Amino acid sequence: MNRLVTQILLAAQLGLAACGVYAQSQSAPRAKEVVLASLAQAAAAPGAAANTARPDALAVSVLTEGPLNMLVTRSVEAPFSTGDKFRIKLLSPRDGEVAIFNTPPVGETSKAPIWRARVKAGVESVSNLMQLTGNRGVDQLHVVLLPSGHSGDPFPAFQGMMAANGSAGKSAKDIRLVTENTNQGTYFYNPNGQGGFVTIHIRHQ
Repeated sequence: MNRLVTQILLAAQLGLAACGVYAQSQSAPRAKEVVLASLAQAAAAPGAAANTARPDALAVSVLTEGPLNMLVTRSVEAPFSTGDKFRIKLLSPRDGEVAIFNTPPVGETSKAPIWRARVKAGVESVSNLMQLTGNRGVDQLHVVLLPSGHSGDPFPAFQGMMAANGSAGKSAKDIRLVTENTNQGTYFYNPNGQGGFVTIHIRHQ
């Protein structure tokens, strides 16, 4: 009898533990939810955006020209052809600086950004017109939100972020980026704040 009671209690404990893990996974916010919440906070109190504690985040999407020269969102899952033109749209919940670096299908990442600009909290920023040329394959566009107060060359800062995000033994100072891809865009946030990046893959056919 005691053995039966022990087995029942053990099964109950295991069941509760499993439920707890499931509930935690179900309640964990997705990157899109966190980014949109941060943008909503910035829009509600734009003057306090710089002084409000929130994770650094970006909402990034690809725009192409539609009918009547209107810019429309295009999924990065759709292939692109040589000569296709597009722009990158982004939203940040804080003022800051953004740089975009390119890694072509064959070659190294450009040390000079192909676009760099200051962004305002909660205000859409759209890049210059970009066009696919050269080798077919996958072009990588690294959209980098630089840490607050950054000045000078953005490439070393981007390299540091890549190394920290990809390190096996992460410390409290390392970057932990949470990313989510959807048909309408890509979202990321850095729970530790202080900059981050997201890589968009453009399939050039």
